[in-house]
Amino acid sequence: MAPPSNATPAGILALLPKLTDADADIRYMSLNDLDSILRLGGTSFLWNEYHTCAKTVECLLKALDDTNGEVQNQAIRCIGSLTMRVPPELLAPMVEKLSNLKTTNSVDNSIPATALRVFITSFPRPVVGVQPTKSTNEAYLAISKVLIPRLVGYVVISYGVKTHVVPPRGMLEVQGENMLDNDAIDVLIELIRCFGSMLQDAEKKALQKSTMTIFDHERTSTIAKKKAVSAISLLAIYMSDALLSAFVSNMVESFRKSHLTAAQRRLLITMVGSLARTVPQRFGPYLKTLAPFVLSPLSEQAYQDALQDTEESGTVDSQADEVREAALLAIEGFLLSCSSDMRPYTDETIQAALRFVAYDPNVTGEEDEEMSGSREDTDDGTEADSDDIDDNEDFEEEVAMSDDDDASWKIRRCAAKALYAIISTRSNGDLLESGVLYEQIAPVLVTRFQEREENVRLEILSTLTALLASNLHKFLLRRDRVRKQILLG
Repeated sequence: MAPPSNATPAGILALLPKLTDADADIRYMSLNDLDSILRLGGTSFLWNEYHTCAKTVECLLKALDDTNGEVQNQAIRCIGSLTMRVPPELLAPMVEKLSNLKTTNSVDNSIPATALRVFITSFPRPVVGVQPTKSTNEAYLAISKVLIPRLVGYVVISYGVKTHVVPPRGMLEVQGENMLDNDAIDVLIELIRCFGSMLQDAEKKALQKSTMTIFDHERTSTIAKKKAVSAISLLAIYMSDALLSAFVSNMVESFRKSHLTAAQRRLLITMVGSLARTVPQRFGPYLKTLAPFVLSPLSEQAYQDALQDTEESGTVDSQADEVREAALLAIEGFLLSCSSDMRPYTDETIQAALRFVAYDPNVTGEEDEEMSGSREDTDDGTEADSDDIDDNEDFEEEVAMSDDDDASWKIRRCAAKALYAIISTRSNGDLLESGVLYEQIAPVLVTRFQEREENVRLEILSTLTALLASNLHKFLLRRDRVRKQILLG
């Protein structure tokens, strides 16, 4: 099939019947030619061709439900090429049809969401402080009128219309037996990334509220909740100060709930850490309220309780460990992004990181000493008794959790990263002058050379290297000043 040499509405209409041909190759090549025609034509060559555009949209919607994956992918590409060329009046109906599309023949259920994302990304992104283009304004209007109500399940802004058609169940809603479609969150993320600066406060609040309900529902998957954290973090960039303050207040109330589960606590801590990285200057002042909630699972009492529970039950509470890992990751984000706001919590942060860099519930402190002693005996040339070795192997087989099931190394690695963040942000100031870095942190890092996990050991070496490098840099600066004084003296 020869590629089209010019772009005309008649050429488009001639290709549309071939999109339903029984041969998948013909359908694919016809879509390829359609895409070529759309790209050859200017952005306005179809603005007066309402019938042609409407018929093309209908045919592409059918092609999105094709049984052949390559045909579907080509149809998605055509959606992107058509979006910038349809009359502005057809943008809203196009979004409505895409958001309500149900595939019956396709194996891939993410096709409608992918088509929506292509539609969103086809327009020039607005730039803060720069007047949006006409096409971008028209696209935002279609998204505001159709897509946002479709996501949240209700009309957010009426635009002077007194009566509205009630939208179907929101794509972000989780009700009864209906599972949340993870692809809907991908659409939300793309919407915020591309049009976040144009969203009105009412829309931001509605999207935030719908996204937060994802965390409270037990039927939503872990992947969906992680995506929701990313969506909230992106949305925070465009929140007003009042909206961000209200959102932080809601998080504080959630932290204070008496029946807060470990999974909910982990998500809240993850969200706080993500916000600190995304909007550090605006979020930093709130750490005076939020940091204690993050440091709480890293306290000495929490550490001792964890070891005692493990000793009594013979198993590690994996959900509690996940909370500790999330807390240490959040602390690292606080230190790197909001270091000045974390100064009041310097001592607590250092002690928490030092505490958990040695956290290994499967190996007690006595066992650590015995391991060190056995290595010394071996170095002295003493041979271990074979019966003792056999007894130890039998004991290891009886341990409730094997090394393969032990995830505590993630906590130790995160603690080492937190120490690295402390060194990298405070090594040229008071902590070095007061001797905290060398008197408190360095000795613990040296003792952790016996770490059994390679990933953690490398992180510890990297942290200690950063500490030595910072001191060397200061020594060289001091040496240069002395030499300069001697030369001038």
